[in-house]
Amino acid sequence: PIGELLRRPAVVAALAGSGIVQASHATYYVFSTLHWTKAGHSTGVVGALWAEGVVAEVLLFAAASRLRARFNESMLMWVAVLGGCARWIALALSTDLYVLVGAQWLHALSFSAAHVATMSFIASRVPAEHSASAQSLYGAFNIASHALALACVTKLFADHGGAAFWPMIGVALLGGTVAMWGMRRAPALA
Repeated sequence: PIGELLRRPAVVAALAGSGIVQASHATYYVFSTLHWTKAGHSTGVVGALWAEGVVAEVLLFAAASRLRARFNESMLMWVAVLGGCARWIALALSTDLYVLVGAQWLHALSFSAAHVATMSFIASRVPAEHSASAQSLYGAFNIASHALALACVTKLFADHGGAAFWPMIGVALLGGTVAMWGMRRAPALA
């Protein structure tokens, strides 16, 4: 079934772009705890910030069916990219606790909205018998993009801390552009 999907460039672009959008979280997932504790926040505060992001994620997932009824996949992806860009700008500029609390609510957009857009795309554009393969490709693109993003920002984080969030804006924009191109061009299932 993966071979069938690979012969559909728009589907591959949507899945690859979606994986790249998720990879814009690379700096956040790997370095945010180090960055925030170095800025003087306790591990308890950092844990609460992570929990806040999970709560935001769950709340958006709870509203997913209403969002999918109202917005198409590319619109949801656009919202996710904008939310991600706002989040990475905030995290690059500040370690102030109030800024961090606000930025963590954006996880509902940067992660969850992108994931809902991708799952909605798979449900509407990929035959059910290829759904698992499509999700596997999405995961593979996500992992590969994360690894590449980390290779690019590790030295930047070591030398400049929060400046490592700046490239994640470009990652989100690149991924979103590719994903939305594919989402708009892949034919809907009959």
